Amino acid sequence: MQFKGIDNVAPAGSLRRGRETRATSICWLPALPANRDNTEAAVEHVAAYPGIHNMIAKGDNKVSFNLDQGLQVDVRLLPTASYGAALQYFTGSKAHNVVLRKGL
Repeated sequence: MQFKGIDNVAPAGSLRRGRETRATSICWLPALPANRDNTEAAVEHVAAYPGIHNMIAKGDNKVSFNLDQGLQVDVRLLPTASYGAALQYFTGSKAHNVVLRKGL
């Protein structure tokens, strides 16, 4: 599924951390230029994926759905300028993010 205008896309969360647990959900972070029309079009493009079994949520910059096999997929569409920070936030565990917010 390609979409013109995506600058970068990477997995996040436990998939990116290489966790050896049975994955029940995966998170993808596509980055695109900060342009509301482009983001809306990208959200619609992701939401039209033919393997979607159940749409959980669709918003301004997020699409969450279940695939036919039951796997949950969360896609967060982000402006390129905030991609690095978002990648760190969505990849870090809850404990890691708490430590970062405390500044330790």
